[in-house]
This record gives sequence, C-alpha cells and structure tokens, in this order.
Amino acid sequence: MMIFIISFRELVASSLISPPNVLTVSTFIVREFEQGSVSVGMAMAVICVLLTTTALIILNYFVDRERN
Repeated sequence: MMIFIISFRELVASSLISPPNVLTVSTFIVREFEQGSVSVGMAMAVICVLLTTTALIILNYFVDRERN
C-alpha cells in the first residue's frame, strides 16, 4: 500500500477535500519524501498503517462478537 501511494502519488481525494494550506496525512508524507526527509515520511506512513490496521481489527472483533 505504501509503495502504491509513493509510486503513483495518488492524492486526488485528500487534495480536493482539504482546505488550502492544510496538510492531510498523505500530503504530509509526500511532502516529506519530496523534501528529502524519507525517515520522517516512512515513520508517519508506518504509524498510519498501524493505526488503520488496529482500528480494523477492533472493528472486526466487535462485528464478529455481535454475530455470535
């Protein structure tokens, strides 16, 4: 997922929704890569992936628990 975002620079939705001069997480990551701060960009990307994965696991747990 991170390779796809980095290689295609697909930020259309977040760029269209965000107001001017407001950084979303994806635009922040891309700007850090463009400025040469690869470690900061990768750290933020890993944190985002971990938070998203954790939220999905918790949501899946509650949905499965409700079904049973």
